[in-house]
Amino acid sequence: MANAYSMKPISLALILALMMIVTALAPSAVSLSANANRTEPPFVLEQLVPASFPGWRVVKHGSAQVVNPQTQHLLDKIYSQQLTRTYVSDDGYMVMLSIAYGNEQQGEFALHQPHFCYPAQGFTITERRRATISTDGGRVNVERLEAQQGMRVEPITYWVRLGEQNITGTSLFGRRLEDLRFALKGHVPDGLLFRVSSIDVQRERAFARQDQFVSDLLGAVGPSGRSNLVGTR
Repeated sequence: MANAYSMKPISLALILALMMIVTALAPSAVSLSANANRTEPPFVLEQLVPASFPGWRVVKHGSAQVVNPQTQHLLDKIYSQQLTRTYVSDDGYMVMLSIAYGNEQQGEFALHQPHFCYPAQGFTITERRRATISTDGGRVNVERLEAQQGMRVEPITYWVRLGEQNITGTSLFGRRLEDLRFALKGHVPDGLLFRVSSIDVQRERAFARQDQFVSDLLGAVGPSGRSNLVGTR
């Protein structure tokens, strides 16, 4: 008689087989729906995100360098919009902002998340955990990373908006499950990756300043801008 442990590999194999079949069929199944409903981007990042807001302003020639986790060719293939800026607070603290938006989040065109991309660029991830940021408009689910390359120590806070959902970093298996869920509905969601980071050896200080930046920015863009950046669920 098979016990629970002997059944688990079989169940997992069935799930994986189903995912492979749906992944293979999903592009053709959803392409007509996606193309039929294709519209202009719902926002323009350059206009949505202000260059200055209370407590913060853009540094046009900042000394900090935002890491680009992929080559420009790949970035252009995956994302329909990208925004990269460095902000400085009134007391001189610098935060790097990177936002990438894609109108189709499926398969090879899915958002490439920092916990995969930084190591691909030679960084070591020395810290990773989930957290929440409390803002006036509600809580935001985020993922914390600390990436290090040589003397550069970069604490990172990021989240993903997939459709209307605010989610944290997901594994490849989890990403395929999301593809499967949307494919079964005949829908290809849009998505946005929001990332802030600092060059700072004091990890917790960096995370606290990033939280303040996120809270101030979301307050500045208002409810409509917040839903575009974070989602509604």
